[in-house]
Amino acid sequence: LIRVYVCLLVFVYFFFYMTKFDTVKLATGADLPLFGLGTWQSIDPVALTAALKTALDAGYPLIDTAYAHHNEAIIGKVLQEYFTSGKLKREDIFIITK
Repeated sequence: LIRVYVCLLVFVYFFFYMTKFDTVKLATGADLPLFGLGTWQSIDPVALTAALKTALDAGYPLIDTAYAHHNEAIIGKVLQEYFTSGKLKREDIFIITK
């Protein structure tokens, strides 16, 4: 299972680091990315933290989660780390939750 996450991390980093994301313009003027990092069934804290950090470092603009995924606390910790360190601004990322 760890190898799957490592492969995913490598794919996310190399593919999305060099890719401009297609977006749709919202009524607010914001550009919503059409592609995002889904977190369903991602409950292993170590693997999810590594995947999120890799995606955020690669410029990934959207994270999709839900209360039912039971991983919002992990996502929140990673985002808080990035916001407080200045690596990421809140206005530069979309967080979709259900």
